Amino acid sequence: MKELINGYMYDTDKSKLIAKVYGPYIFEDERQWNEALYQTQDGKFFLKGDGGPRSKYYDNPALIPYDFGDAEFWYREQLDNVYTAYDITKAKDPDPNYNTFCRLFKDKEEAE
Repeated sequence: MKELINGYMYDTDKSKLIAKVYGPYIFEDERQWNEALYQTQDGKFFLKGDGGPRSKYYDNPALIPYDFGDAEFWYREQLDNVYTAYDITKAKDPDPNYNTFCRLFKDKEEAE
């Protein structure tokens, strides 16, 4: 999926998928939705949302540009959700995971 927003082309095929999360419903539920955080080759973030016919993304798949703070907040919220499921510090490859969070956000905050 690609979309031109404010003169910038956001393209899921040419960007790196950082993390993807699914709503709390089973896949057959019409309310089911998912969101995926992407980073473009030049470092811009955006969120892609999709969903079933009764979801918040019905008939309107969204590509939403995120600045650094928005992307960090979204990822931190997903990381908190993962922590409630299991200890990600001991997991081999959780998604989203703490190492990715540090590389993208925490390490950059500390450098500033």
